[in-house]
Amino acid sequence: MCGCSFNAAGLGDDTGGIDGSATSSGAPTSTGTTDAMTTSVTDATGSDGPTSSGTDPTTTGPTTGLTTTTDPTASPMCGDGSVDPDEACDDGNDINDDGCKSDCTLNVCGDSIKGPSEGCDDGNMAPGDGCDETCSLETCGDGISDNGEECDDGNVVDDDECANNCTTAKCGNGLKQATEECDDGAGNSASAICTDECKVAVCGDTKTLEVVEECDDGNTDDKDGCTQACKLPECGDGFQQGAEECDDGNPDETDTCTTMCTTAKCGDGFVQDNEQCDDKNADDNDVCKNDCKLNAQIVFVTSGSFLGDLGGMGGADAKCMAAAAAGQLPGTYKAWLSTDGQDATNRLSHSGKPYYLPNGIKVAENWDDLVSPPLLAAINITETGDQAGGTTTVWTATEVNGTNWPSSDCTVWSAQGNNGFYGLRDATNEMWTKSGSSQPCKNKMAHLYCFQQ
Repeated sequence: MCGCSFNAAGLGDDTGGIDGSATSSGAPTSTGTTDAMTTSVTDATGSDGPTSSGTDPTTTGPTTGLTTTTDPTASPMCGDGSVDPDEACDDGNDINDDGCKSDCTLNVCGDSIKGPSEGCDDGNMAPGDGCDETCSLETCGDGISDNGEECDDGNVVDDDECANNCTTAKCGNGLKQATEECDDGAGNSASAICTDECKVAVCGDTKTLEVVEECDDGNTDDKDGCTQACKLPECGDGFQQGAEECDDGNPDETDTCTTMCTTAKCGDGFVQDNEQCDDKNADDNDVCKNDCKLNAQIVFVTSGSFLGDLGGMGGADAKCMAAAAAGQLPGTYKAWLSTDGQDATNRLSHSGKPYYLPNGIKVAENWDDLVSPPLLAAINITETGDQAGGTTTVWTATEVNGTNWPSSDCTVWSAQGNNGFYGLRDATNEMWTKSGSSQPCKNKMAHLYCFQQ
């Protein structure tokens, strides 16, 4: 029994062509062309035979199953990977942002889809919303003020009206801009070097600069509690204020205004030109009387020491005057010196008043007591009221009674040859003026005793 396949379209045609054949195995096969419709016949065994399906007319040969082919007459479509005449592109996928969209149109600026060459695409052409009309992101520095920017001048100049961070110039942003003199940002303050108005602090701007200024009232009145130098009033600033009687701004205690800013007067403790002394107490029997007149004669030993060439007696007296002036001691002074032709007792005045050291210590009650040792105190205090230092020797060439100690006076105290007699400043017996020894005038130094006249 053979299995046969019939072409329904061929029944009753002129050829009545029925092609049947059998294989050695008894399985029927179908060859030739077929139409879209195929009829299958059951073989004698009751089993269905293989079915032949429609194939491309060019397909021949034996088949063992279904065969599928593309119909060349099918219509073109978007997504098939081929660019058809009505398509701008066709990349065969449904990705919208790769340059070709799923509808086979190209990505363009304004289609709301960010294409490969676009920085953004918000679907409109309006600038100022973060995405401009060219589909580029709007950023600070692009010259367009947008997207929350206060300004955008498109340059990298930080000190103009628009900073590099696209904020307008303002005091306190830490950038010195436009008309600002300074800008320390959070460091600006009324008491800082850069004020809260972005001005460099200066005296007179009404803002008190810490450390530098004590006050600042912004005016030139020096007597209102704050001087035009931005200093609080104080004695010695040259401006009379408050309880001050005067203020001459200098340290001179001998003029009409003391350093305590009080008007000079007897009893203030400062010796003015018309006073001999001023001990600032009410004791009329001490060295300085209550009318600021000396109740004593001052004697001191010079702080300096000299070679035997003193410039003669006149030179020695000049050294005493210079020392007294340095110690601000009143009066006229002469040196306790003698020569072969001139005795100290004849050069100096004989005071009936006590002799005092500058520190207030009494040396002798009067002249007679002075030349009749022992002294009440050694003459070892200098013009400044301090203890003398250095050598203890004092040029004298004078006996204890004030007469010349002959033969050794450094050639009348005007040459460096020969020797000179000396006393000892720390002695209270006769050795204060006559030690019994002499020393070379050219290479030995000694002090001088100076007596107020």
